[in-house]
Amino acid sequence: MRFFLLGITLSLFISESVAEPFITRGGFASGPFGSKGSYDAKYDSILFISPSYDIDLYFEADLDSSDRYYRIWQNITFNDLISPRRMTANLLGTNLNVTKDLSGSWTRTLTTHQLTLNNTDLDTDSVRLFFNGTNNSLTMNSSTLNFRRQPVFTSTAPMTFDILSGNNKITNMYGNMDADLTTLNIDSSALLEFSNSGSLSATSQVDRLNFYRPVDGDIDAGTLLFYYSNVYVNSNEGFQFRNGAKLELLGSSTLAEFEYLTVTDSQIKLGGNTTLEINKKINIIDSDLVFGSGAYLRTDDIILTEGMVNISGSNVAAGIRGKPFLSLNDLGRPTTLVQQDVAKSEIGFLVMKAGSSIDLTNTSFTVSEQFYVDGNAQINIHSDGYFGLYGQVLGARSALDLT
Repeated sequence: MRFFLLGITLSLFISESVAEPFITRGGFASGPFGSKGSYDAKYDSILFISPSYDIDLYFEADLDSSDRYYRIWQNITFNDLISPRRMTANLLGTNLNVTKDLSGSWTRTLTTHQLTLNNTDLDTDSVRLFFNGTNNSLTMNSSTLNFRRQPVFTSTAPMTFDILSGNNKITNMYGNMDADLTTLNIDSSALLEFSNSGSLSATSQVDRLNFYRPVDGDIDAGTLLFYYSNVYVNSNEGFQFRNGAKLELLGSSTLAEFEYLTVTDSQIKLGGNTTLEINKKINIIDSDLVFGSGAYLRTDDIILTEGMVNISGSNVAAGIRGKPFLSLNDLGRPTTLVQQDVAKSEIGFLVMKAGSSIDLTNTSFTVSEQFYVDGNAQINIHSDGYFGLYGQVLGARSALDLT
């Protein structure tokens, strides 16, 4: 008798769980009347959708996303990115035991790490957002964010603003932004507007929109717009506008103050009675400066240029002010600076290097302290152009053609 041993191999398939969002609608987010959270490890975020595209979230208590049950709130998304309809969302702090209604007049705090808005108009109403993660972010696609309570950013972690597509607006943001490093990225064709942010009559930094800690920025073919705002940006030297990007100021008395800026193949557009201040250095490379009536670029420090630089706009009280050190051709290639139809640019120190030229039409350009020529340079004065030299003139191996 023969016995056959049949070997059977059992394969054990272990499937790794894939994290997914906790999908929900409006209603009570926290408190005794209901809450939105989960202990299930398969959920790593929360996504708000609604057939009506109109969401009200009620907070009967503060919501702390470090709590295990509420950890999905560390990553919040409003509306699906591919949704064809626009969403309106409101965050409302309530206390039904006192008010007996859902008026949303009670201040609550929502702690999160990452907030994404897709084709959404979000009003924080009486809820304060606290970005308290190790790497915080706000991502916007064709959305608006209205701060009724000023947001808080942990001082021990970075904060990134990623503006990916469409027109986006942040309204009523002011005070000290405490993130240890803020990064602003605006992608091609996207726009970020800071509207009514910072008091126009501010006498202290805390009343401005005050990015007082280091800020990196890459505006790549996008637009950064300040509208009726008063903003300070402690920008690092690499803060740049490039590839057809635009920095625009609109609304009388709007002020935007930077430490450093580099503008390459891009445009600075200053609307009427607005001011752009540069505290340390601005590099202008193949770019345009457009001034509205009463608009100024103010700096007492360094302006370096390269390539074709066009300055144009209003001939009523507009132009460069302060006593900057303006050096043409200090970044590599010679500079052709064309200034036309701008009331006046006042320069403290002017350096023109080999191959540089200035063309003036229907405008005034003055140098108050010193004019230095290194190599051959040219100044062309056309119809109603004026070049005023009031300081010392120096040169090295130079010839200046003044026509």
